[in-house]
Amino acid sequence: MLEALRQFFEAGLFVIIFAVAFAAVLLILQHQRQWETPHRILFTNFGLWSGTGFLVHFITEYNEGILFAVGLGMTVSFIFSKILLNYFFSGHLYLAIMILGFIFGIGWGLTFISTLPVSISTRLLMLCGFGSIIIYLPVEIIAFMPTNSYLFRKRWHRPRNPLPSKRRRHYPKVSLHVPCYAEPPDIVMSTLNALNRLQYPNLEVLVVDNNTKDPALWKPVEAHCRSLGTRFRFFHVDPLKGAKAGALNFALRHTAPDAELVGIIDSDYCVEPDFLERLVGFFDDPRIGYVQTPHDYRAWEANRFMRMCYWEYVPHYRLEIACLNEWVASYIIGTMALIRREALEKAGGWAEWCLTEDSECAVRIHALGYTSIFLSQTFGRGLIPETFSGYKKQRLRWTIGPIQQIKRHWRLYLPRPFCTPSLLSFWQKALELSHSLRETSSLISLLFLPFMLTAFVSMVYHQENIPVPDIIWATLFAGLFSVPARRWLVLRLAGCSSISDMVGSRIATSSLNYTILRGSLIGWLARHPLVWHRTSKFKAFPKGLKTLDSTVGELFFAFICIGISLSLTQKASYTPPDLLLFGALGMFLYGVRFLTAPLMALIGDRQINK
Repeated sequence: MLEALRQFFEAGLFVIIFAVAFAAVLLILQHQRQWETPHRILFTNFGLWSGTGFLVHFITEYNEGILFAVGLGMTVSFIFSKILLNYFFSGHLYLAIMILGFIFGIGWGLTFISTLPVSISTRLLMLCGFGSIIIYLPVEIIAFMPTNSYLFRKRWHRPRNPLPSKRRRHYPKVSLHVPCYAEPPDIVMSTLNALNRLQYPNLEVLVVDNNTKDPALWKPVEAHCRSLGTRFRFFHVDPLKGAKAGALNFALRHTAPDAELVGIIDSDYCVEPDFLERLVGFFDDPRIGYVQTPHDYRAWEANRFMRMCYWEYVPHYRLEIACLNEWVASYIIGTMALIRREALEKAGGWAEWCLTEDSECAVRIHALGYTSIFLSQTFGRGLIPETFSGYKKQRLRWTIGPIQQIKRHWRLYLPRPFCTPSLLSFWQKALELSHSLRETSSLISLLFLPFMLTAFVSMVYHQENIPVPDIIWATLFAGLFSVPARRWLVLRLAGCSSISDMVGSRIATSSLNYTILRGSLIGWLARHPLVWHRTSKFKAFPKGLKTLDSTVGELFFAFICIGISLSLTQKASYTPPDLLLFGALGMFLYGVRFLTAPLMALIGDRQINK
């Protein structure tokens, strides 16, 4: 009975895996030309699923499971095409594949492990490892379409572009807050000069320098503020608790009484002159709590390391957060934001306990019933860290902060009537939950790893040889095609046209694997307030091989993973390849991912002073 069920689920999984490859091709074609009509959708739905089923039957000679999976796939895709009218058919297809893959995958995994001729210890360890993989999948499925809607959506209904410049009867007073701590004076003064060029008649700029000990760093900025006129006010506060959030709360307390809007500008951001006049009109709607524009960067084009970082950053800000705007679920990202003062004060100001005080504040503003807008146009550019250590510090904060948010606010996200009362919608709850748990997915590998390794030890001890199932090889090969194809399309939509930049972006992403894993652990396990480490903007100097000191953790885990891989190959079977050999390959590739960190560190060090 279990063996028959395993074959049934395996046949369905083969259909779904081949459908993934076809969906990737269809997605790219639909972005080249919007050719969909109801008849074409119907024909494509029938042709794709039936063709996939025929191909799987030709390769595997399965029957019943294939027919069921093809029929179910057609039905679910068709239902989504009638519900999600504003999406490409490839989006309907991907969503159907995710749901069916989850169902068939669980069924196949449980029946496969249950029917293996192995010891009880091996079976239990494999079941525990399999369970750790599927924990996170339901949240991913719920958030998949909204967070990836930039790939699948045809039209947008909420504002995504700034307002045109025009004369107004009323110019609400804007108070721009510039927090800084031990920053190079010339960089801060460049930021202030850009703010002085803003084409807006009713504003003030508050510069809050908190805890800088060296007068040579803050005194020139104070003098420069004085030279720019009465609109600029400078505060040097020492001591001041709360890091950046503390400085922003201090600025809020000293904001002019008649200021209606508050802007947040990082000390290295050079703002476009029309920043305010293109945004303030949105606040004519009293429901708007904040308007956010993307992070963007300057002076990166000629630096190989910064190019890699830039194309790792950009898809998130230019595409992912921007599409959350459609569900009023985008969040504040620390700079280039304009916030209604009333909303900020009602929400309680900035959270000094959170390393991402920006996105945390957005949760409380939305909970009060205010809406928000995320615009896709850049209005200011900052600096990318020159070194890999600076890049890591930045990402560590961005990983820990959202976890702190969910630990503090998890009751807000529960379904009614169990949640803390708020005006958050279902999608705001689901997408904020996805945002807070986004990087925690890296912990899945950490949960899976010990079970997998101890299962391998049990296999060796009991002399168990388990050939790699064909379905796993099919999944691997389908992923080798569909994942790079989708990544290529994402970067193309973000504005990247160079293959070398795309490869660099992938290396940069992999190099942060250890940092994100470490940040996830710290975020969940830390029980004391965490220190906010700023990203240094001082000119870096080459360190040579000493730059690898910042990647000791990555090197340690890389050698451990590769060492385990070599050990497993000694016990593995090659004809046919067994799970031990497959595990050895997986551990080797996992170790290689860690080695991208020292590679990034060396590239960054070599690019300094070029």
